[in-house]
Amino acid sequence: RRMEQDEGNILKNIEMAIRVVLFDCGGILCKDLNWNGILNRVPKEKATTVDRLIKDEWNKMKVNPTYVEADFWKDVKTVGELDESQVNAARQELYDDLLGDPAAFKVAEDVRDKGYTTGIVSNHCEFWFEHLANKYKFNTVFPDKDLIIGSYAVRCAKPDREIFQVTFDRLLQKHQDLQPSQVIFIDDKERNTSAAEDFGFKGITFNTFKEDIQTLRQKMKDLGVSL
Repeated sequence: RRMEQDEGNILKNIEMAIRVVLFDCGGILCKDLNWNGILNRVPKEKATTVDRLIKDEWNKMKVNPTYVEADFWKDVKTVGELDESQVNAARQELYDDLLGDPAAFKVAEDVRDKGYTTGIVSNHCEFWFEHLANKYKFNTVFPDKDLIIGSYAVRCAKPDREIFQVTFDRLLQKHQDLQPSQVIFIDDKERNTSAAEDFGFKGITFNTFKEDIQTLRQKMKDLGVSL
């Protein structure tokens, strides 16, 4: 009987072994979007209104693949009472600050090289996400292009359950017997990791730009990832 129990435990461990590790983009692989280049240039009395505009437009662009970047800057210029040179400077500053973290990408590469399936699930818009994807060669770090998921492309965003369902459906195309508990999702916002856990994934809340990358490695090891 003990042998049967041991065999049962081994099978259970195999069934629950982590097979997939998913990374957020902003706050994990790359810096979050920095709006200060805009807000620091608008008149003080317009700052609150422009900040609200940015949030409203972000909520649109992150679930709309046809959102045009030029429309965003046009609205910023009008509402913020900026001239063309100020808008161009703000835009350049935003792009200059779209930076990745080499140590975070190294973690993703190490996980991939250990045989785990890896991917990205990010709330993002088409133009800035594609800029980062090209700059940091997402498709070489994450070889399965169907698992590089920007919210704009699937028209739903974290923390909504729908984006985790879309992600899991894609994973099932690769691993037909996959269980949600075999998937780790890493994000810098607790509301997103909580939503992932509600779906059945294992969540890690971490911020590459505020914490030591070794902390992330240890949290992954604690959940059974071989690193």
